Amino acid sequence: MVRAGFLLALSATLVTASWLRLEEQSLPWKEVLPMLALALIPALAAQLTRSRVGIAAALVGTTLFAASAAFEVPLSDARPRDPQHDFFGPVLHGISQGFLDFYDAELPFNRLDFQLMHGVVLLAVFGFVALIGVFLVRREPVAASLTLVVAVGWPATLSPGGSPLRLGAFALLGVLAILFLLRGEARPLRGLAQGAAIGG
Repeated sequence: MVRAGFLLALSATLVTASWLRLEEQSLPWKEVLPMLALALIPALAAQLTRSRVGIAAALVGTTLFAASAAFEVPLSDARPRDPQHDFFGPVLHGISQGFLDFYDAELPFNRLDFQLMHGVVLLAVFGFVALIGVFLVRREPVAASLTLVVAVGWPATLSPGGSPLRLGAFALLGVLAILFLLRGEARPLRGLAQGAAIGG
């Protein structure tokens, strides 16, 4: 569990740094830290139970809370039979419009002008860290490594400026660490070789 915790902290740092590169202001720690805290809950659920249903329930529940915080839509509005209160409509609209805005707005963007894009960034940080955490606790290093590659690589394709090579080097380090520390307990050379292949 200590190794998984270290790897999750490393992965969360890389994912957060990758996505927040897309914004031009100072780091919004008051908004990011609650997302990271929520992302730990599915990993804790995976540690406490091996039931896929329990882990899926933790992922779904925390995703609802993360979406509510990211797009400022109260979870109490999730009333399917009440047309005056809608949760999923505004959240899904926020995700789709915020995603499309990435291809229209100049990056890095001002989150005060593009709040839906900022919501997508927050949700992406939460989602990727939560998935990586579950994979790490379940000792699935290849899945965790591939998720980390996507999480770091996706924002780099949107805004390649800054220092993408340095970020890529850190991502490779993260992949190697995951595969070496989790899989490498019994077969260190195989874990290192897989890390190099996925990182490449």
